[in-house]
Amino acid sequence: ASVVVTVTAAVDSGDSLGVRRGRDMHLRNSLAGGVADVTFPYGVVSDEVFVGDWDGDGVDTFAVRRGKTFYLSNSLRGGNAEVVFEYGRAGDVILVGDWDGDGKDTFMVRRGREFHMSNSLKSGAAEKVFEYGRVDDAVVVGDWDGDGKDTLGVRRGAVMHLRNDLGAGAASDVFSYGRADDVVLSGDWDGDGKDTFMVRRGRECHVSNSLRSGAAEKVFDYGHATDMILVGNWDGK
Repeated sequence: ASVVVTVTAAVDSGDSLGVRRGRDMHLRNSLAGGVADVTFPYGVVSDEVFVGDWDGDGVDTFAVRRGKTFYLSNSLRGGNAEVVFEYGRAGDVILVGDWDGDGKDTFMVRRGREFHMSNSLKSGAAEKVFEYGRVDDAVVVGDWDGDGKDTLGVRRGAVMHLRNDLGAGAASDVFSYGRADDVVLSGDWDGDGKDTFMVRRGRECHVSNSLRSGAAEKVFDYGHATDMILVGNWDGK
C-alpha cells in the first residue's frame, strides 16, 4: 500500500528538489532545506528514475525504466504505472524535455553524439535525429530562453555551452558556473519560465537564477550526501 505524508511548508513559485532513497521519493515544495512535503514509494530499487510533466497539467511526476521499457505515473503516489511503452535500446542515455512546446515532456535517447527525439509517449521511431557536442560531453536539458521549448547544452569541465535550437550548431551562450566536479542540476528556480543551474557539493546546493558566471544567489543544505537528487515542480505552482 502507498503512503502519502503531507506537512505544511512554505511554497515557492518554481522548481524545487526531492530525493530518492531506495524506492521512496521524498519531495519538498520549497527550494530550501527541511523535511519532505510528500513521501511515497514508486518502482523498484534497480529502476532508472526520470521526472517530467507527462500529461501537461503543470505538475511533475515520475517514470521508471527497466531495460527499454518505461513505466509512467501522472500522480505523486505509489501504485501501478498509467502508461507503459518501449523506446530506444536498453543501454541508451535518456534525456527528458518538452521538445515541441506543447507543455508535455517526452524522451530523447543519446548514443554518442547522436540524439533521437520523440514528441510522444509511445513506442516507435524517433521524429528527429541530429548530432550535437562531443562523445565525452555531459549533456544538460532546459528552456534557456523562455520560449517554452527545451533544448540542449553541454558541460565541459565547469563551462556550459547552451544552444537555443534543438539541432546541430554552435552554442548560443557560453559561461562557467561551479567547479568541474560539482553535480549540476537545471531547473526554473524562480518561476520566470527560464531554466538555470544549481550545483551540489555533498549536501550543499548553490542556486543561480541567471545564465552567467558568478556567485550563487542562494545556498542551502538538502538531503543526504548519498541521495539521488530529483528536480521538479511537485505542486504545480
